[in-house]
Amino acid sequence: MGLLQLFFGKKEERSEMLELCVDDLRGWVDGQINYFMQREEMGMRVEGIWAKGRLHKKNIAELVKVIEKKMYALQGSVQEEVMGVLGLVKRVESMLPEMQRGVNELGAFLIVFDSALMILIRKMDKTEFVSDAHWLLDEVESLGEELLEDEGDEVHPLLEQITMLQLWQREAEQFLAESGYQTLAKLQEKSVVLQESLGNAQKLRQRWQEKKERLQFAVQKKEEKEKEVELLKADPSYEGLQEVYGQREALVVKLEELQDCVYLFFSKIKPILKRYAQQYDGNGLVLGYLDDPVKGFVEDENVGIMHVLDHIHTGILQERFLFPTEEVNVFLGYGEKIHNGFLREKHRDLSQVKRELEMLESSMRNRYFLFKVQEAHYRVEHFAAQIKKLEEEFAQVEEEMNLAVQRFEREKQLFCELAKVSLGKNVVVR
Repeated sequence: MGLLQLFFGKKEERSEMLELCVDDLRGWVDGQINYFMQREEMGMRVEGIWAKGRLHKKNIAELVKVIEKKMYALQGSVQEEVMGVLGLVKRVESMLPEMQRGVNELGAFLIVFDSALMILIRKMDKTEFVSDAHWLLDEVESLGEELLEDEGDEVHPLLEQITMLQLWQREAEQFLAESGYQTLAKLQEKSVVLQESLGNAQKLRQRWQEKKERLQFAVQKKEEKEKEVELLKADPSYEGLQEVYGQREALVVKLEELQDCVYLFFSKIKPILKRYAQQYDGNGLVLGYLDDPVKGFVEDENVGIMHVLDHIHTGILQERFLFPTEEVNVFLGYGEKIHNGFLREKHRDLSQVKRELEMLESSMRNRYFLFKVQEAHYRVEHFAAQIKKLEEEFAQVEEEMNLAVQRFEREKQLFCELAKVSLGKNVVVR
C-alpha cells in the first residue's frame, strides 16, 4: 500500500468527485495500473524476480541429476526415501517457469507454488538422508560454488537449495505486498465482478418485466371473461339452461363413476386375461378389453366377456389353467362378482346413463348458448389458474432481482471504498 499512497494518495486528496459508468470501470482501472507500472518500473523489478526463479530452477535441476546418479549406491529404505523426496523436488522445479512472465502471473503463481513447496519441506523434515551429505559433497562441489553458500559446513545441498528457494518465494511475496499491486489487482477484479453483477441484475429486471406484463394480461383477460359470464347470466335462456346443465353434470358424474368401476374391475384381472388371450391365439373379444376395458365393455352388447370369465374360472378350479398363484388368487377373489350379475348390472346402468345423456343434449334448444356458457366458465377458470402460477413466478423473480440489485449495490460500494483507500480517488459509479 505504501507506494500507492506515495504516487496516488497525496495528489488526490484535493481531487474532485470522479463519475464513471460501470462499463468504463475496467478500462479506467487498467489505466491506473499502467500508470503505476510505469512510475514504479514494475516490469523491470518483476523481470528480476523471475530471473532469480529461473536460476533456482537451473541449480535444482542440476542437483537432482547428481542425486539421481549417486543414490543407486544407497541401500534399501534410504534409497526409497530419496526417490520419494526427489519426486516432490521435480514437481516444485517443474512449476518454475522457463520463460519470462509478468506481474499478473506472479501473484497467482506464488499461491500455488507455496502449497507445493510446503509439501516438499514437510516431507524433507521427516527424512533422514538430508542430515547426511558427505556422499554428495564432492560431486556437488564439482558443479560450481553457486550451489553451495558455505563450503565450511556440511549442509545438505538439497536442503540448502530448497531453503534458498523458499527465501526467494518470501521476497517475491513481500515485493507484491509492499508495492501495492495486489490492491490494484483486487480493484481490477472488483470492476469485473461489478459489471457481471449489473448484467445479472439487468437480466432479472427484464424477466421481472416480462412476468409482470404477462400477469397483467392474464388479469385483464380474466376480468373480460367474468364480464362475459355475467352477460350470459342475464340472458333469459340462462335460468332454464342452468337446470338442464345441472342435470347434465349429474349424469356426467354418474357416467364417470361407472366407467371408473368397470376400469378398476378389469385392471385387477388383466394379467389373467392377458395370459388367456396368449393361450387362445389372441381372442378378439379379450384383446378389446385389454386394449381399452371401458370401450370394450360398452361395445360388448351381450356382455360376452361373462362367458370368457366363467370359462377361466372353471378352468382354474379344474387345474386346466396353470397361472401364477398370486394372479389366480386375485381372479378368484372376484368370482362372486362374475357370477352374481355384477357385470350385467353395470353394463345396463352404463348404457342407460349414456342414453339419458344423449337424449338430454339432443333436447336442448340452444346448444350453441350452452357451449358459450361452458366456454366462458372454462376461460375464467383457465385464467385464474394462470394468474396463480404467474403470481408465484413473479414473486420468485422479484426476489431474485432484489437480491441481485442488493449484491450490485454492495459490490459498487466496495469498489468505491477500495478506490478511495488504494488510489485516494473519490469514485462514483453510475
